[in-house]
Amino acid sequence: MAWDYDSQTRTLTVDEESMPDFRTLKDQEGALPAWESLRGEIVNLAFTARTTRIGAGAFAGCHRLVQVAGDHLPAEIGKRAFAGCWRLKKVPFPEGVTEIGEEAFAECEDLEEVHLPESLKVLGDGAFLECKGMTKLTFAGGMDRIPSKAFLDDEHLLSVEIGGDVGEIAEAAFMGCECIESFTVAGNLGIIAPDAFFDCANLPEITAANGNRIPELEHYCSPVAGVPEKAR
Repeated sequence: MAWDYDSQTRTLTVDEESMPDFRTLKDQEGALPAWESLRGEIVNLAFTARTTRIGAGAFAGCHRLVQVAGDHLPAEIGKRAFAGCWRLKKVPFPEGVTEIGEEAFAECEDLEEVHLPESLKVLGDGAFLECKGMTKLTFAGGMDRIPSKAFLDDEHLLSVEIGGDVGEIAEAAFMGCECIESFTVAGNLGIIAPDAFFDCANLPEITAANGNRIPELEHYCSPVAGVPEKAR
């Protein structure tokens, strides 16, 4: 695998067309990446234009990683690729990114704003769960499905804007986003799981082009299961 590490700037540059999957905390099979000994040192990460895929677990646990530098991010991001990168603040998601795997950015606690491109077609379960510092989330286009636990316990998330249709918001997708105040969908809104917004006590309504709403919104956003805010 082609890669280079600059010890002065603590920048790892990867030049590999399609990165393989690596061992993760949840899947102990597979190899360790060649930069395994540098996980605790890497501050900046960059990819060359020919890199099309980030393998599962590739940078998980890089606790000092702050940013993905430059404007390029590979089209496919494997499961738990950046999980547990607590200090990661900046990641570009340019047009061309098509898939973000299961728990790919889970527990990236310093990630503040996420703008997902229209090219994104697949978002894995728990992709951004427990990103506790995230305040703003935007989708440039629509999504067929916002999956289970995608943004679970992103407790400082304030606003969500979706630029197109949403076919389904799955179970616990935004559960525990207790600060969320605004959720707008520029297109039509389809199926919404009953607990998709559970414990989102500050969310007054969801607005969508087709006027769809969560039934009994105050019930599903109540911090106490089964007890609407107005009844307590």
